[in-house]
Amino acid sequence: MRILRVLVVAAIVFWFYSKDFDLLGEEPDLKSTLIYDAHGIRFEYPGNWEINMELHQGEGHNLMLDAGLKGTLTLTITPGPADYSLDRWSEPFLEKDETEGTIDTVSWGERRGPSKQMGRYEWLAIDVYGEAGPLDWVNYTQFYKLTGVDQLCIWNVQCDEEELDTMQPAFDLVLDSFTWNPNASLEGEISR
Repeated sequence: MRILRVLVVAAIVFWFYSKDFDLLGEEPDLKSTLIYDAHGIRFEYPGNWEINMELHQGEGHNLMLDAGLKGTLTLTITPGPADYSLDRWSEPFLEKDETEGTIDTVSWGERRGPSKQMGRYEWLAIDVYGEAGPLDWVNYTQFYKLTGVDQLCIWNVQCDEEELDTMQPAFDLVLDSFTWNPNASLEGEISR
């Protein structure tokens, strides 16, 4: 869980610094979608997004989609009980965390309310606050949980709240097209 949090904070810091230099990139390309089909899952995502990180931890699998610096989606697939709650999952994001590095970063979160059911997903939103050097930010983070057979899929969807209207249709494309695919190979396949 700690490595996931470090990756999320790093993505936020990179996004924040790039914001001043107009590097946020294009709007999501929803007309030319790509398909990810591996590790027992399948979903579509915008054609101008990239999978920039895949990581195996024990029986779990993490995947990060780069949304052109307008936002990120991080997927975690892990064995677990169906009753594992997003309230519990989000606890590390709520604690104050200090990361030392090139830029010292402090981050913490606040829930916007309790988790609730939204269609086939359990949903929870938090605001992640942070400080990196002289800069402060607030990042809107949504968690979605879908339960499979002895597995959980948890999406961590992040963007600046100002970008939410632009990014939500792309996030919805990924979430709505997600299916469990037990016949998928262990090697990633991307197709148009």
